[in-house]
Amino acid sequence: MIRWSTSWYPLIACQLRPLFLIKDLKMKVESGESRIHGTGLFSKDTIEEGELVRVFEGTAADENDIHVLWYEEDDLWKGLSAHNELNFANHSKSPNVEVIGREMCALDET
Repeated sequence: MIRWSTSWYPLIACQLRPLFLIKDLKMKVESGESRIHGTGLFSKDTIEEGELVRVFEGTAADENDIHVLWYEEDDLWKGLSAHNELNFANHSKSPNVEVIGREMCALDET
């Protein structure tokens, strides 16, 4: 199960790669029934530490909602109403991914 936290842990940056590779990123996660809470996010393949899992996609949002991701870009806080499977990542006190901007990155091998 993909678990993430918005707490400030020591950040590791996703492995740097050209933008065209991010757009063509192989889908390594999928949503499915969770034993913990409704729907969860699960890995389909091994995801290496520091690897980019997926990029949040969606539309700009001005108000908070359950699926709004708030991230900092150009010294401004922006809201993104997310419209992909990353909505289903569960919060955790022991996360295995972190969110940096709009990118979800693996903290350890998943």
